[in-house]
Amino acid sequence: MSIYKISFKQLQQQPVISEMLTALENGLHKYNIDFYLVGAVARDVWMTAINDIPPSRVTGDIDFTVFINDKNTYADLREYLINVEGFIPYMGNGFVLK
Repeated sequence: MSIYKISFKQLQQQPVISEMLTALENGLHKYNIDFYLVGAVARDVWMTAINDIPPSRVTGDIDFTVFINDKNTYADLREYLINVEGFIPYMGNGFVLK
């Protein structure tokens, strides 16, 4: 299986999501959490940052998979993102922040 690591700097090159990624990175770094980028943005990063092919369309959301094996760390990260970085809880799903 091949693994390609993308630097945070490569992700920040997309101005539409740069501010959100910086806020998320602050929280993930604070709690020493790794994350995976999934969905359409992962495809766009692969096409743009690695193959230099601009995306043909842009998605309106970003899906992250975050592995946290401790409920308290998850709760702390969630509260940090809401109270410090300005994320807004989504009422329809307790795992979604806007």
